[in-house]
Amino acid sequence: MEPEQPARRTMNREAVVAITRRLARAAGVLLVMIGATASAIGLTVASNADLRESIEIDALVWLADRYPSLSRRLALLDNTAGASKDRMATLPSTQARMANWLAQKYRVGKEPLAELVEEAHHIGEYLRLDPALILAVAAIESNFNPLAQSEAGAQGLMQTITSIHESRYSRFGGRRNAFNSRINLHVGAEILKACIDMRGSVEAGLLYYLGGGNMVEGSDNGYVAKVLAERDRLAQVATGATVPFN
Repeated sequence: MEPEQPARRTMNREAVVAITRRLARAAGVLLVMIGATASAIGLTVASNADLRESIEIDALVWLADRYPSLSRRLALLDNTAGASKDRMATLPSTQARMANWLAQKYRVGKEPLAELVEEAHHIGEYLRLDPALILAVAAIESNFNPLAQSEAGAQGLMQTITSIHESRYSRFGGRRNAFNSRINLHVGAEILKACIDMRGSVEAGLLYYLGGGNMVEGSDNGYVAKVLAERDRLAQVATGATVPFN
């Protein structure tokens, strides 16, 4: 009897290299996909672009071998790179409804919004965080303006304070990517998840996300209520209900 053959690899190194090099690195796809893996790369590696890319690709190969869903995600990113004009047509109906509703309410392009809605669902699955909540925070914080910046230094869709959370951005190419929509959405969602876990509830987590430990109930000018109301509206929209903007 012949020895059992090892399971076929879900995605070999050559396939990962081919896909990742075709993807727009400016969008931070590699770093978003491998997440914390990149944070283990030391300063020497970080200063060597070729070595860093090799390690990132090795990490992706390792993950893709063990998690078939990652292989499918890489293939999906490859197939849709540069073809965002068709994104609305490929979204699940629940996500398409959310994207269409948000695009109309905040007067932004449907296709870029469709990408963010899709990304919020992937991030939500990874972090075990309600994607409607992620999108609601982005809506209230920035009105989906990826270039928004406050006087306090909060930047991007999720209005993250980059100087405070620089270490989180280091995994995604550095703080210069705070205005990259997908990266900002990812980092903001990570911070939000940490706030909720730290405070023990969504409401308390949102309050902490807004202003840190100095915030007390009733001092948020209705911020928490606004986010939760937007989250609830999005949940209704996803079901197909007709929901007014306000």
